[in-house]
Amino acid sequence: METAKLDNTTAITIFRIVQELLNNTMKHASANTAIVQLAKSDGTITVAVEDDGKGFNADLLTETHGIGWTNIKNRVDF
Repeated sequence: METAKLDNTTAITIFRIVQELLNNTMKHASANTAIVQLAKSDGTITVAVEDDGKGFNADLLTETHGIGWTNIKNRVDF
């Protein structure tokens, strides 16, 4: 990613996604460590955020009423 060229809108969108994911990690996961990985391959950008927190049931994300996950989803869709 060091040499990847991104337009400002894409860069800010990725920043906001990572920001929200890290905020969720700090708020809900009781994690001590988080790792953020960003990669670009064949025109696809991949963001991975991992932590050593307590985890969550991904199936429950469709039932959540929090704005954080909705914001992440909307930004990814954008």
